[in-house]
Amino acid sequence: MPHRPAGHGVQHPCAAHRPTEHRNHELARLRHPLQRIWHVTFRVLCGLIFFFLVAPILVIIPLSFNAQDFFTFTPEMLRLDPAGFSLKHYDDFFNNPDWRLPLINSLSIAPVAMLIAVGLGTLAAIGLSQSHVHFKGAIMAILISPMIVP
Repeated sequence: MPHRPAGHGVQHPCAAHRPTEHRNHELARLRHPLQRIWHVTFRVLCGLIFFFLVAPILVIIPLSFNAQDFFTFTPEMLRLDPAGFSLKHYDDFFNNPDWRLPLINSLSIAPVAMLIAVGLGTLAAIGLSQSHVHFKGAIMAILISPMIVP
C-alpha cells in the first residue's frame, strides 16, 4: 500500500465529530444572502414541523400515568409527587374485557398488514427502479401520496 503524505485525502479521525464546522462550511458555501436566509429558514421550518409531530406524544406519555379518571395535569404531577402518578389506566386497559378483543384484533392484523406492505413495497421499488417503466412519475406520486396526507 503506498504511503500517503499527511493531509492528502485522509480525514482526521476527529473531523467527523465536528458538526458545527460542517454547518459553518455548508453556510459559507451558500454565497448569495438569500440562499443563506432560505437555508436557515428551511432548517427552522423542519424543526417546527418535527416539534409539531412529536409534541403530542411527549404530552400523552406523562398523562397516561395520571392518577385521575381524566387526562389532566394535576398539581401533584407538576410537582412530580408520586401520589399524582398511577398505572390505573394501564391496569384498566389490560384487565377490562371491553379492550381485550380490540387488542387481539390489532395484534393479529398488524403482522399480516406489515408483511403485505413490505412485499408490495419491495415489488414497487424493484419495478420502479427499471428505466423503461411508463408513467413512473405518476405512479411514484400515487404511491407517496398517503405519506403526505396525515
